[in-house]
Amino acid sequence: MSAESLRPFRLVLLSSAITAINAAWLIAVYLRSAAHVIPFASFLACASLFCFIEALLVNPAVVLGRENGDGRIAALTGLSIAAIFLTAIATGGSASMVTTSSGAMLMMLGVLLRAIAIRTLGPRFTTELRADGPLVEHGIYGWLAHPSELGLLSVTLGAAIIFRSEPAFAIWLLCTVPLTISRIRAENAFLRLQRRSDA
Repeated sequence: MSAESLRPFRLVLLSSAITAINAAWLIAVYLRSAAHVIPFASFLACASLFCFIEALLVNPAVVLGRENGDGRIAALTGLSIAAIFLTAIATGGSASMVTTSSGAMLMMLGVLLRAIAIRTLGPRFTTELRADGPLVEHGIYGWLAHPSELGLLSVTLGAAIIFRSEPAFAIWLLCTVPLTISRIRAENAFLRLQRRSDA
């Protein structure tokens, strides 16, 4: 299937994600006081942008599970992201404007890092470890070895900060960070092997 034929799937994915976030927003505003409106609005804007970027830029074969890798780390990371978002909404407390702004800026930085990483790699952006071309060392990859992973950590930590949610921070610290470190270690080991075989 071509990327163009998967465009409707991307649009369904995008609209589903934004609908889910908007539903969470409406429920949360209904259940909470007016003091929570700014954190929820900040989160809604950042999370919607995150979903929009992911749906438009990520290779659809990755989403549809057509990659050769098992994708367990990616699937668990996705679950931890959902858990952080939902936990932050459910357990968050009142946050100052500084805290809310800091969390929103961290989320936006993460979205930006992910978008640049995905755009730089193009169709080579995948959950699978493979050597289908030379190592990319230009653009953001000239500055950061793992900008996509750093972006995910930034987005999820920002969500926990926006809501001042200690349980969401605990999920970030105990699940998302170790999964990301595991992914980075696997990528680095794979790259070392590739360099040895190329030499």
